[in-house]
Order: sequence, then C-alpha cells, then structure tokens
Amino acid sequence: MPERHDEKSAQAQKMQAIGQLAGGIAHDFSNLLTAIIGSCDLLLQNRTLQRTDNDEVEEIRRNSKRAAALVQQLLAFSRQQSIQPQEVSLVDVLADLGNLLRHLLGEKVTLQVHCQDDLWPVRADINQFEQVIVNLAVNARDAMPNGGDVAIHAGNVRIDAHDDALPAGEYVLCKVSDTGSGISRENMQRIFEPFFSTKERGRGVGLGLATVLGIVRQSGGFILPESTPGQGSTFRVYLPRFVANGSANINADASVGFENFETPVPANLASKRPHHILVVEDEEGVRRFAVRALQRRGFFVSQAASAEEALQLLEKNPDARKIALLLSDVIMPGIDGPQLAMRLCKTHPGIRVLFMSGYESGKFREVLENGNRVEFLAKPFSLKQLITRIEQTLEIG
Repeated sequence: MPERHDEKSAQAQKMQAIGQLAGGIAHDFSNLLTAIIGSCDLLLQNRTLQRTDNDEVEEIRRNSKRAAALVQQLLAFSRQQSIQPQEVSLVDVLADLGNLLRHLLGEKVTLQVHCQDDLWPVRADINQFEQVIVNLAVNARDAMPNGGDVAIHAGNVRIDAHDDALPAGEYVLCKVSDTGSGISRENMQRIFEPFFSTKERGRGVGLGLATVLGIVRQSGGFILPESTPGQGSTFRVYLPRFVANGSANINADASVGFENFETPVPANLASKRPHHILVVEDEEGVRRFAVRALQRRGFFVSQAASAEEALQLLEKNPDARKIALLLSDVIMPGIDGPQLAMRLCKTHPGIRVLFMSGYESGKFREVLENGNRVEFLAKPFSLKQLITRIEQTLEIG
C-alpha cells in the first residue's frame, strides 16, 4: 500500500508539472494568436487587397482559429480555461447531444442514453460538458473498429465516506461505457497525459482525455476510469449537485467564458464619442494590434508596455483624468493588471476596466471594491470581439 501511495503521489506531481507547463505554453501562444488574428482582421478591412491576397489572409485566419482551439485544450487540461458555468440539467444536455453522437459514432455502433427521472441539477459550462461527452464517445468508437455498444447513463449518487478518489458529497454521475478493446494497465496510468495517445499516427494528438480531465476538474468534478483489456472501458464523471441557494455541495471554480471567433467588424463604423483608452500590455504584438484597432474606430489611445510605464505616462499627461477605460493585460512583470486597476480607480473616478488574458478570469473579475465596472476578454480574441467588448464596457454603440 505505501508503494501504491508513493506512485500516486509521484504521478500527481508529474501531472501538476505538465499542467503548469501546458498552461504557460498556452498563455504565450494566446498572445501570438491574438496578434495574428487581429492583424488578419485589420488586413481584411483593406479594400485595396487583391482577391487572391484576401483569400490568403483568410487562410491564415482559419488556421489561427484551429491553433486557438488547441490552445483551449491545453488551458482546459491545466484548469486555466475560461468557462461560463450555469445551472443545467444533464437530461436536457444529453437529449440535445443524441443526434450528434449517433452521427459521430456511425452505423456500426449502437448508442443507448438513459437518465434518471429526478436527476439533480449541476453547475457547469454546457458547451464544455458537451465536449467531455463527445470526446469520451469518440474514443469509445475508435476502440470498436468493427462496431459495438456505447451506453451513457446519468443518475444521482451520494458518497458518504471520503476516499482517495472522491470526497463525500452529493453528485450527478454521468457514466460512459463501451464494449471495445479496453485499455492496458500500463496505458491506464498515462491516459490523461497531454500528447499521449494509443491511436495510430495522424488520428489524434493526444489531447482528448487531457481536455476532458481539465474540464471536469475545473467544474469541481471528478473522473474515474475503469477498463479491462478485451472487455471495454467505463469513464465515470462525477459533478457536484447544485443546490437551490446557488451553491454546490462541492465547491467549483467560477469564471467567465471564452468567446467564439466572429467575422471582422466593418471599418467604416466610427465610435459615437471619442473616448480616451489606455492600453497596457507587455506583449508588443497584442499591444500594437489593440492600439491600431481602437484608433481606427475613432478612440483616443495611449499605450504602455508595463504598469509602471503607464503610471509615469499618466503623471505627465495633463488630460490623465479624462481616461474613460483601462484595457490591460492581467499578468505582467512588476505591477500586474489588477494592482494597476485598483490604483487608477482611486485617482480616476468612474474609469472602466477591461482585463485581457489567456488565463481564466474568475480571479480578477471582482478585484475592485469601489463599484468600478470590470469586464474580461479572453485571449486569443478577434477584432470584432475586442471592439464589441470595449463598446459594451463603455456602454456605447
């Protein structure tokens, strides 16, 4: 038993280190993709572009969106992805998923979905939970190349005694089982590692189950796999019951959502009032894109590469108190975004704050105590997402 405990501890430390590495890589890529996608959007507004040039820019943007999806998988694994949790019934979610799952599984695979009638509600991001079920179902299909059965069952469970795998509490259990080839004991130890895959080359990058694990954990839940080679696999997802007073019996992280990509905003639309915006971002590519985009919309823009530089700029600027909005990165060397925002809200009454970051937003949405409005924009973001969130925060449009 002590040896098994030591193995679990070592594996947990390894996964934590991998998660931190994945989160750091995803953060850097979020900055790069923000600059790339934003620059593409600005180029697409240039009416002098040739048709072939326009097509090439669109191709760059499409591939950037695919890269952004991979970034979100890394963030999900490291539990740093932005989510939109809400009270949901898994009965409705699974019912809506039925047709999609049958299409994905194909004619050789039989799908059965059963939900307990009085299923408790949970608090989760619907889109993210759907991704969990889809990933598990697709993995089950791939384990049954000659066909088989997939069963999804959701029911209420009470765990009375705490153990190493699951704390005591009330949960909704969603179980996904298959009759496939199963997973060997050696591979079971590594199935949640990012980039580990037993599939043949070209059929996956090994982020599916890593993403599932991250989403479930970020929702405050747990996932327990079981498998017997030659007899199939079962993945049990436990989500805490959401109770009537707006809390759950197991605490889950609350944060704001990552927005989907949208088409560029038209260049000929000007903001109704020339608000003064201060952009603070240590990543040069992101800062340059944001400044150009806002200037084209008719805003007055000041910029700084750090919070310290921004404070110095404001001391020298006679119109400093006229700044309407702070658009700031969250994590920066020295003074970070929330600290800068708190300082400015004391010296600039009524200033609005819009944070941007590749990390989840729940930790900095409520940092201000004096009633100043604070919003969040997840990286990577498009031109339209930036302008829309700016106008929402300033209440213009």
